[in-house]
Amino acid sequence: MKYLAFLDILGFKDIVNKNTHDELYNIYMTLFGSTVLGLSQNATINEHSETKIDTRKMQVYSRIISDSIILWTNDIEISSFVEIVKTTNLLLRNSIVGGLPLRGAICMGNLTRLQSKIDSPKFNCDALFGDALVKAYTKEGSQEWSGCVVENDCLQRHMDMLVEIENTHPVMKKPFIDILVEQGLLIKYNVPYKNDVIKEDYVINWVAKQESTFTEKYIRTSFSKYNKSIDVSDVEKKIKNTLDFVTFVSRPK
Repeated sequence: MKYLAFLDILGFKDIVNKNTHDELYNIYMTLFGSTVLGLSQNATINEHSETKIDTRKMQVYSRIISDSIILWTNDIEISSFVEIVKTTNLLLRNSIVGGLPLRGAICMGNLTRLQSKIDSPKFNCDALFGDALVKAYTKEGSQEWSGCVVENDCLQRHMDMLVEIENTHPVMKKPFIDILVEQGLLIKYNVPYKNDVIKEDYVINWVAKQESTFTEKYIRTSFSKYNKSIDVSDVEKKIKNTLDFVTFVSRPK
């Protein structure tokens, strides 16, 4: 069993159809950079007077396939859940900054990575399969915004767990999920799904602590960057729903 996040780039068809292949190459280099930075939890090191991403901080596995980013853990321990939540949080934030808004879901299930032992330049099989991937892909595609839902089965494993925290003396305990909310990693929200369905779920809080950055102009620019169309109703709905989330997170507590 693993935790798996499936993230999809919104407006990808426009990116491919409205940019040259050389421009698409540069866009992917931007995507690679923001993804690796997110996987490394924004950590950098100085080497020979040059700042580089500290890849030693990577705690989850990853693949980029066309317009999809797939992340997964080695197990379903509490530490693995924290790492995939942290990584997904940074990827969502970095993607908005880079003009490549993402939509995704984190699920729990079976996943196998199968690597071919055949040594041939014409055959290289690196397959991922399992119900975790299918569940996350399905859940991702059902949403109408740039955001990421965490499925209930992931949370239920840790919902009642009490964790010791250094708050006041003596040591206190709080529910684990409450701590992730306080840290700005998760938040409970009425998620906009297709067919105008609204459902309360825990979601990745990519806005937390940077509320002033994500203005309406900033979000619209991110959705339109790289010649993506935003003057169509389904895209406008996703933009509006994303802005509603930013407003919700930014409201006075």
